[in-house]
Amino acid sequence: MTFTLSVWADVESLRAFTWQTLHKRFRLRRGEWFEPASQAYLAIWPIAAGHRPDGTEALAKLAALRQNGPGPDVFGTEALVPQAVSPA
Repeated sequence: MTFTLSVWADVESLRAFTWQTLHKRFRLRRGEWFEPASQAYLAIWPIAAGHRPDGTEALAKLAALRQNGPGPDVFGTEALVPQAVSPA
């Protein structure tokens, strides 16, 4: 299995990267390169300042998300959905 592990300051920063940079173009074309996922493929979880998660921790979080669904300890792609902007 190949996977990517990255650490972000907060979910808002990851969301902004996903939808407000060039990455958005690739995210929207994801279906051209990948089969539709039948289960969670992305796990997001809070970490303590200075902690460096490793692959074992990441895979355990992904397994927990797949088994139990999103919660306060781990959540998935729903956290990346752009937040609704209220009209000014």
